[in-house]
Parts: sequence; structure tokens; C-alpha cells
Amino acid sequence: MTKNDDERVRRRELFRVGALASVVTGTSVLAGVGISQSTSPDTKHDTKAPTLGNAQDFAIRNVKDFGAVGDGTAVDTNAVQAAIAAGGITYFPPGTYEVSDLVAADGMRLVGVGTAGLGRSRLRSKTGTIFRTSGPATFSTKVSGLVFDSFGGGGDLFTGMWSLGMFEDCAFVQYQDGSSCFNVTGWIDMLVIRCTFDHTHSATVPTFKAVSDTGELAQSTFLSNRFTKTGDYAIHLEGTDGSVVENFSIRDTNFEESEGGAVRLLSTRNTSINNPGVWDFKQGDATKHLMYIGTSAKNGVVSSNNEISHYVRDAMCKLGPGVYDIALGAGTEFTSIMHPRHQLTAAVQVNMSGTTGLVVGDNPLVSGGTQATIISGQAVKFPQTPTSQRPAASAAGAGSQIFDSTINAFVYSDGTTWRKISDDSPA
Repeated sequence: MTKNDDERVRRRELFRVGALASVVTGTSVLAGVGISQSTSPDTKHDTKAPTLGNAQDFAIRNVKDFGAVGDGTAVDTNAVQAAIAAGGITYFPPGTYEVSDLVAADGMRLVGVGTAGLGRSRLRSKTGTIFRTSGPATFSTKVSGLVFDSFGGGGDLFTGMWSLGMFEDCAFVQYQDGSSCFNVTGWIDMLVIRCTFDHTHSATVPTFKAVSDTGELAQSTFLSNRFTKTGDYAIHLEGTDGSVVENFSIRDTNFEESEGGAVRLLSTRNTSINNPGVWDFKQGDATKHLMYIGTSAKNGVVSSNNEISHYVRDAMCKLGPGVYDIALGAGTEFTSIMHPRHQLTAAVQVNMSGTTGLVVGDNPLVSGGTQATIISGQAVKFPQTPTSQRPAASAAGAGSQIFDSTINAFVYSDGTTWRKISDDSPA
């Protein structure tokens, strides 16, 4: 790449960064990239935008101005850390920056070049993690257009607790079987959008792993992402020691070339998985349930009120013995599984494990559905159970209905008592 090419890419990327800054601060986009801004000669109608924040927060910090080399050989950790510490927007020209154990800062903005034809901006760790947080959590980070990888060694790419941040148009490549792209203990109000995650077929840990015993996993979204080559699970969310993973959304995300599962939720509540696609297994049959919702073995609470909708499995992907498209752990409550389908004609296999819930679809193959209402293209099947095996009315929840095979009648829960639907008498 010539010097002129590098400058052209830099100006284009900084213009994009300046546009983002202008939305937040009200300052000129052109001023943000070093182009003069004209003002009206009429002082009564000055067109200069007002400053709504500290301009220092949106200064462009080129890591090469702090001594970074970006040749994949020189260690650029100190230079990159210094650029971040200077505040503003940290810009990475195309290149490979070898770093390790960088400390994330509140409000940091990292921007790279995502144009393959002109090179990409890559942070690589051969030893240790790439980014870790310090203190209780790191807040308000925004990362865009960067590649992070562990080629030649390294550990988990990101660790710690993250809040109120966003990763956009990034790629995360983990070459180590025993390390994750993310291994975090906090993930609150975070957005991951249009990112790719690449692991190994022999991985023994999840690609994105979030485990918390303090309830620090909540209100976060994965949108339009792609996971490939997962040997364990692509996404693993878990609350331990009485804490709950709450209000996560995984939307429009594909899981490709995997040997493991796609999503595992343990001790979660009010979490939705919408439009997931499972495609092109590497070889043989799936070795793990593709979607699993259950309870953490570490003093976990029961998962409840979760939803999986419009799941689809590729025609070439087969399930191994004892493996299901969607499986629930014993005790899981009120799971909704809406319109799962196979790409061609095979039935999607669902194991409800005797839990309460609802399955709606075109003749899904449901097992263990004694407590579940199943609505398919052929029939409506209400959960059936003898009186001796009915859950407590309070546990089932007000409005729950089942068919009691002992008394041969439909009954419903009013929240405290089971009653016959026919005459509202106690059952």
C-alpha cells in the first residue's frame, strides 16, 4: 500500500468517525477530520455548530503517532495503551498490532479499517488476553472495524466486566482450543452487531462465555452476527449462586461449520433467541444439543420465561444419538418454542423434559412434553398428567391448563388451586 493509499483510507475512516462524533456533540464532521469549516460572514447568522461536550473526548488519536508499528512483529502494547489513555477516538491504520493485557478505559472509542482490499486493522495477542477491565466494570466503550485474534498463542481475547458499550463490524478469531473470544463476568446493556466469531472445531470452551454470580448479565443484544467452527457452544450465558441472566436477545444470528452446539442458557429469564440458523456442520452429526436451556449446576435458579422463535436447521446437518435441535433441562419453566423448522422436510426434534411450556410449529417431533401445550399443523395437544404428578398450582402459574388423566378432565390453575374448567370446582 502506498503512502497516498494509506492517507486516503485514513481520511475516509476519520470522516466516518467524525460523522459519529458530530451526532453526539453537534460539532462539524469536516472539522473532525481536519478540513476547515466556513462560517457565514454575517455574525448574526453564524453557522458554526455549538459545542455540547468536551472536544478532547472526540480528538483522533492515531496509534502510530504514539509509536505503534503495526507490522505483526513489534510489540505495540505500550503505544496502544498510551493512545487510549490520551482519550478521544483511538484510530488503527491497516496493519497487525501485537499487544497483550491492554486495560480498557471508560468511554474508550476504538476504530479500525474494515476494507479487505486495502488491508484490515488487526490486534493480535501471542501471550495473555488482548483486553481486560479494571475496577468494578468498564463503561461506555465503542469498538468498530477491528479484527482481534490469538494467532501463535494468547488466551481469552476479552475478559472482565463490560457495561453500556458496543462492538460493531468486528471480527474475533480464537485459535486456541482452551480459550474463548470473550470470557466475561459482566455484560450489561451491551450491543454486538454484525460481528463474526471464529473458533476451532476442537475447542473445549465456549466461543462467547459469560458467567456471573452477581447478576451482572442483563439487557444485552446480539444482532446479525456469525459464529463459525465452534467445538463447544458458540454462546454460553450462565447465572450462578442464585443470580439470573436476564433480558438477553440473540437475533438474526447464524451458526456455521460447527461441531458443538449453538446456544446454551443456564439460569436465565426473559431471554429470547429469534431467527437463529444452524448451517453446514463440519463433518458427521451434531454432538451437542443445538439450543439448550437449563439450570446452572452451581446453585443455579430455574430458567423461566425464555423464548426460541423461527429456528432453522440446514438440510445437511444431522443430529447425533441423544442430541436434539432444542432441549430443555428438567424443571425449566414456561419456555415458548415458536415455529422451528428443518430446511427441507425432516421434523425438528424438541425435548421438553416434562417442563411447562408451549411449542408451535409444523408438526415438530416433541418428546417429554407431558407438561407442554403442543400446537402443530395436525393437532393441538394439551399437556397430560395424572393428579399425582401435577405441579403445584402456584408453581404452574395462574392460567396454566393441563388435562388430568386421573379425573379425565381439563383443569386450570388460579395461582393457588387447580380447578376444573367445566364447572370451576376444585380439582
